[in-house]
Amino acid sequence: MRKFKMSAVVILLASATIQAQSLNLKTPAQNFISELKAIFPLVVLGIFIVCAFFNLGHFLKGDWKAAFGNILLYGVMVSVIVGIAAWIASLNI
Repeated sequence: MRKFKMSAVVILLASATIQAQSLNLKTPAQNFISELKAIFPLVVLGIFIVCAFFNLGHFLKGDWKAAFGNILLYGVMVSVIVGIAAWIASLNI
């Protein structure tokens, strides 16, 4: 019984790899990239709004060092996200 289960698993894995090789993933990948490009400004806007409200509290308290540090952190985060998005867009699939 154990050999039967093991052989069934091996056959399923082998058939899955054969079927995966015949998939056309170029179109879904391009669709994903176009969706990512459409959603990206909204994500950056959301991060900006959260960062702005958080920094507003620091500015009102007079904690300028924390406020500018958070603004710098926001700039770094957006730069990293833009870099990753540009890298994904430059990949040839």
